[in-house]
Amino acid sequence: MNAGGGTGGSIGAVGGIGGAPGSAGAVSQTGGAGGGGGAATGDGVRACEQLTTTLCATGVQCVAGTNQASCQSQLRLELDCDLATGMDFSTCSRDAQAGTCSDLYPQGGLTVPDTCLAPITSTPLSDAQTKCYEFVDALCSHTLACAGLAASSPSDVQDCEDDVATSLQVGLPCLLATAVGPDYASCIAAIATLPCVTPGADGGGISMPAVPSPSPSPSCANALIFRP
Repeated sequence: MNAGGGTGGSIGAVGGIGGAPGSAGAVSQTGGAGGGGGAATGDGVRACEQLTTTLCATGVQCVAGTNQASCQSQLRLELDCDLATGMDFSTCSRDAQAGTCSDLYPQGGLTVPDTCLAPITSTPLSDAQTKCYEFVDALCSHTLACAGLAASSPSDVQDCEDDVATSLQVGLPCLLATAVGPDYASCIAAIATLPCVTPGADGGGISMPAVPSPSPSPSCANALIFRP
């Protein structure tokens, strides 16, 4: 799961951690907490959902202002728990249950154990998430062309995709995409015809596409639907 669109398998921001729904630090992976705790059992969907319950319950104890219900809802969407059938979360769940605040929330943002990486990255993206990454690819290709950079520049492409697909402030949190709107195809077609803008500074030294507000094209306003 979640290896598309230049994210490299990382998980995006987790809502309900340390503030209002939709806000929080990025999720990364760290060493397993080790030992203790019962493993989640049953199919992958149920085990994935149990993992989010464990992580968010710990968040309530570790991060002031955590909203457990919002955290679980958003994290289940980001982990694609509905598509995790057959995934083995047993070791991941054991490490998560044994994790302390310093293990799982070292700086206030959720950091999952290394043992969670395999089942998480093996879970496929949803159709909405896939379409979001395709949208990001189209934006980045246009941005690179405007900057006079060849699409064969891997670092520039990766920097642009990472910035757009993971930032809640200036980009699109693709892991929070829930549905594809009726104007999606028109939006993708319109991107290639957008005028070039004055380059801005970002991690890759190229212009940053302005998404989602203002929308790059009127047809893009309802192209993708995200979790509130």
